[in-house]
Amino acid sequence: LVSLLVSESALISSSPRLAQLDQASAFFSTGIAMVQPVCLVAIQQLLPPLFLGISIAEGTLSFSEAQMKAFSRYFLFQVLNIFLVTAIAGTIFDTVAVIVENPETAFELLGNSLPRMSSFFITYAIMKTFLGLGLELVRLVSLVQQVLR
Repeated sequence: LVSLLVSESALISSSPRLAQLDQASAFFSTGIAMVQPVCLVAIQQLLPPLFLGISIAEGTLSFSEAQMKAFSRYFLFQVLNIFLVTAIAGTIFDTVAVIVENPETAFELLGNSLPRMSSFFITYAIMKTFLGLGLELVRLVSLVQQVLR
């Protein structure tokens, strides 16, 4: 859902001012394109502790079993949401009007528009590497827990 709400095309279509800035400056265009990967990396930083808490609340007997459940859920989230939903949603939004008019060209249109999602995945990999791993080194969740105690 977050992938759909903060995608580059959704942000530009929701605000005429963002559309003007996107047309006027390459800097703003790059910034708008980076909103979706940054939001997904931020959500991914919150999910492991949340999944671990859910696993513990389920009544698992050992901490290692709770971690195994949490990481299997985290893996499924990454595969389903990040890769499949983002790739499919990004290509379908671009071609949905044409597919409705001419359904037999759906696979050809999706095949042509899917490579355009490569910029998202490159930006996502860079954001995950530099922002995500940096936040993991800071251990932001542990820091917040320690401050709240």
